[in-house]
Amino acid sequence: MSERKNRMRSTPIVQPIIKSQIPSRRMRLSLGKFCTVAALTSLVVLISLTNHHYFGRRYAQDAGQNIQRPRRPGVHIGPPPNKATPEMIEVPPRDEDAPPTQKLIPVSLHCKKVCTSGFGSDCYSIDKAILVYRDKVPTKYMKFRQNSYPVVYVPQPADGETLPEFQEIERCNMDDHFPDMFLIPQQERCAVVGNGGILSGSGCGEAIDDHDFILRANLAPLEGYEADVGHHTDLTAINWETLNRLHSSVVQSGTSNLDNRILLERIKKLHKSILWYPKSLHKLYQREMLRKLTATLKDNKFMDIQLAFGWKAISIEKEWGLEGFATLGFDMFAVARTFCANVTLYGFYPFNEGPHGERIPHHYYEDMDFQYQTAKHDFVLEFMKLQDLQTKGEIKLQTRACRKRSGV
Repeated sequence: MSERKNRMRSTPIVQPIIKSQIPSRRMRLSLGKFCTVAALTSLVVLISLTNHHYFGRRYAQDAGQNIQRPRRPGVHIGPPPNKATPEMIEVPPRDEDAPPTQKLIPVSLHCKKVCTSGFGSDCYSIDKAILVYRDKVPTKYMKFRQNSYPVVYVPQPADGETLPEFQEIERCNMDDHFPDMFLIPQQERCAVVGNGGILSGSGCGEAIDDHDFILRANLAPLEGYEADVGHHTDLTAINWETLNRLHSSVVQSGTSNLDNRILLERIKKLHKSILWYPKSLHKLYQREMLRKLTATLKDNKFMDIQLAFGWKAISIEKEWGLEGFATLGFDMFAVARTFCANVTLYGFYPFNEGPHGERIPHHYYEDMDFQYQTAKHDFVLEFMKLQDLQTKGEIKLQTRACRKRSGV
């Protein structure tokens, strides 16, 4: 009996659960929502603190923050001293009556032409201008930005009048608005040399080299073909395919790559000449490809060529009534007319059969099957337009041999 009482005392007494003490379904849902909101709020705070820590330094200059960083002797960190922002520039008063500060506002200059400096300066339509970077410009500052108008700062009218954001003007001076670049001077006699097979066995090399300025296309080989195509070059134009090939072989591949060695040997022969990309550089990756190629050629390969691009992508199809896209050779010709008094074209012959029924290879250095009339390019239509200009006496289109080669 006593043992039974002891067991009863040691056994915990289970209290009956009162229904009112059980949380209701509504209460459980409210509690769940509260926990969810609290968790999201904590996440937002955490993200904000993270962004401030990792990205605050990057945008501190734009936001006007003053980030304290370790300094090295003689090194200035942060925005340059006394450098004004585009929104407002503080200038000293010019006379006693002038206000202590004066606001200047940016105005974009929409230039119709760009011109060299000095008396009798050369001017070119900005749509066809070839902008050549000066040798002194480091490659990291070569941005290759197209459709970029110069900006000047003008005093804000005292009466509060609103000035237009841009102003159309007839001409812009290169030294004032594009100081890192220069224009090709006016030339008397220019040779625009295509790569057509009509040059094979033409003996036109000496005649081509006799010109004041020589334009060529896509790094076509000269060694071994000098008798027909000459060996001097002042400007080489490249299209997107060649730019992509150069970037792949020269920038991304090593010197063990055969195409790399072939292209570099051809570029080395462009001593003191211009490498020009006339097409679109609207997208950042296109500009980066050209900039990295430039850095590789000039900084690592000891090339002394000058890099050039168009202020805008050369687009002459509407002007010349072309279907599809103009070929690179026709682009070269159209731009050459802006700075050349007399233009002679060589290697422009889009046919596989010559005047006397002879076989004409596609290129003077190789033969391949090729369609000269497609939806993209119409070589025959371009050739007909060149013939019309020759009939009018505006250009010379060389389609015959200049002289017989020795031993022929």
